[in-house]
Amino acid sequence: MGDLCACCSKNLRRFPISGGPWSETIGELSSMPRIEADHGFVCDECGSVICPVCAGKKASEMGVRQFVCTECGYMPLKTIYR
Repeated sequence: MGDLCACCSKNLRRFPISGGPWSETIGELSSMPRIEADHGFVCDECGSVICPVCAGKKASEMGVRQFVCTECGYMPLKTIYR
């Protein structure tokens, strides 16, 4: 059982770490598994856990192409909830 998304309260599962030395942030490894809708990000600014669906919706509202924290507006969200 994981945390809940701070925006939509969806139950989030931790990102899988099996299969190698996975990085804590996205973009550093090209072979990283896909981030699913029930995974999440941890905001480096306020510490909120946000699902990628809510972070993507906030980005669309703001007209940007990066995941955005729904709680404080920090971007880009890149620390994976593990």
